[in-house]
Amino acid sequence: LKKATSRVDCPVLDMWKDDDSESISYFIAWELTATDQHGQPLRLQQAQKIYGYRLYGCLMMCRTVRVRYAPEQPNISILDEEWVAAIQKFSHV
Repeated sequence: LKKATSRVDCPVLDMWKDDDSESISYFIAWELTATDQHGQPLRLQQAQKIYGYRLYGCLMMCRTVRVRYAPEQPNISILDEEWVAAIQKFSHV
């Protein structure tokens, strides 16, 4: 995803924590709307593991998240690190 230059705000679909026997993992899912190579709209659902309760708590207050993706490969997206850093900086969670 080093070439993932496009950034877009996406609606949050779900957030959850997974308690396994070894640790707690946190996840967030969103829906990315992009355009395919023929100009047709795509609606892609993505999920990502997030690290730490503090970030999970920050994201729980968000209705949208900013994600990065490469336009030629929109089926793979990640949370935008700069956006995540900014919301963590100003959060009191």
